[in-house]
Amino acid sequence: MSSTLSNPFEQPISNIGHLGIELGQPQGPGSRHIAIVFCIEGQPPRRCHLMWHHRLGGEQSNGMVQWISSGLGEITQRSIAHFCQKILSENTSENTKIAFGFSSILKSLDPVTGVYRPQKPGDGSTCATFVMEVFEALGVQLLRDKQWRPRKADKEWQQLIVETLIRYQADPTHIIELQKQCTGIRYRPEEVAAAVADSESAIPLSFSKASAEGAALLKHVMSFSYSRS
Repeated sequence: MSSTLSNPFEQPISNIGHLGIELGQPQGPGSRHIAIVFCIEGQPPRRCHLMWHHRLGGEQSNGMVQWISSGLGEITQRSIAHFCQKILSENTSENTKIAFGFSSILKSLDPVTGVYRPQKPGDGSTCATFVMEVFEALGVQLLRDKQWRPRKADKEWQQLIVETLIRYQADPTHIIELQKQCTGIRYRPEEVAAAVADSESAIPLSFSKASAEGAALLKHVMSFSYSRS
């Protein structure tokens, strides 16, 4: 990864190019969220991201989150940007219920239309695996996902998510199935961000490389959030 996160107050999000990501801590220290940011000619930068359970976001970037441009080639960037536009036009939080879950790649997005294919109870995406789904639909593998190992902190995070979904009154069947998936295997937002920023020749990233590059990005996120508090 040749570059790092840009401070939006020094480098505006309008400089992101065709495609990139925002990485921040929307719920404060310890939380992480990743959103795809894409630009179609003549339009302001727009997000494409899974905000939460059954909440797909497609709002304009507010320009207050750290960002990094994609390291992919221009043609690939343009293709993914236009695909994000399709996803947002074909799926809304009102007509498409994308569940929050711990699955790996589900191939849930139609690569031609961008339409979300409903999944069985227990299957779903995090903000990070949603990004992976978008790229994977167009043949871009970001991480060597089969290499991922369980981590104690990630199992605790998964259990916390299940508890939050219970309070959120999510579908009980989904929760029962999700509880079986608290294995501690998690693709962290900063690890996916590192892969998006890397060149096409460097991806898919291994567990060790994504962990190291992701940790470096996370330091920037934490220091930025602290400096703005």
